[in-house]
Amino acid sequence: MSFERLQFQYPALRTKTAYSGTADIAYRRRIETPGGCRQDFSLAYSLRTATRILDSDFVYTRQFMTAGYRISNGKNLFGVHFLGGFATGTAPLFERFSLGDSATLRGWDKFDVAPLGGTRAAQGSLEYRYRHFQIFYDFGKVWDKGGELSRVRHGMGFGWISNHTFASLAFPVRLYEVTPVFMLGYKD
Repeated sequence: MSFERLQFQYPALRTKTAYSGTADIAYRRRIETPGGCRQDFSLAYSLRTATRILDSDFVYTRQFMTAGYRISNGKNLFGVHFLGGFATGTAPLFERFSLGDSATLRGWDKFDVAPLGGTRAAQGSLEYRYRHFQIFYDFGKVWDKGGELSRVRHGMGFGWISNHTFASLAFPVRLYEVTPVFMLGYKD
């Protein structure tokens, strides 16, 4: 269960609720071969539903899925990752999807992709690592159902990653302009 209360200032001071039921399921599997090759599979699904039965002012359903595959052998690692989701009804701003941060659509700022987020999102990522050095390529888009068509954004970069910390330099791929974005962070 999730119980959120939101205070709005305009046009008048008022409070609205977003009370929802939640369900999550995840699957992870690691396969190691005698030759030292390791494969990691992951799949996760999340469902959040806010209804009038829970006395919620916002009524919506949000579904989100992630999938990943990594194969490594010695100092080399290759990974493919995907995330996607959609929301129906009237979801509050914090339940809308956004891309463009240190983990999704790297190199882009979420305000350049979709400032208010969207009810639909899809993103993919390819990565290669040699020891602690990493290169990556991301692609994705955020949009609203029935709204204007958004274009797929692309980003690429390189960085250093060790255990749970990373530093990277990412570039949004644009036709005529290059703006690098430097990121530091902590990764679960």
